[in-house]
Amino acid sequence: MGLFSLVTLLANRLWQAGLLLKANTSWYEKDYLTFSDAIGNVRAWLWGELNFQTSGCETGYVKMPRQQFLLWQSALAWAA
Repeated sequence: MGLFSLVTLLANRLWQAGLLLKANTSWYEKDYLTFSDAIGNVRAWLWGELNFQTSGCETGYVKMPRQQFLLWQSALAWAA
């Protein structure tokens, strides 16, 4: 129950900042955000904010090319 509450609170902060995204697929259009969307967004935010925080903001590489990092981050954050 604690993890659910933590994810919900963090997702609410992301929603207030306009950063909460809805994961759609080509075969299914959701009308509302789900907990799966919330946890995917929270994972992506945590990985982006907490991991690799020693790299500079303008750095093109974060232990791998930035484009590859974003691709992996997106794929892994939504895989639940």
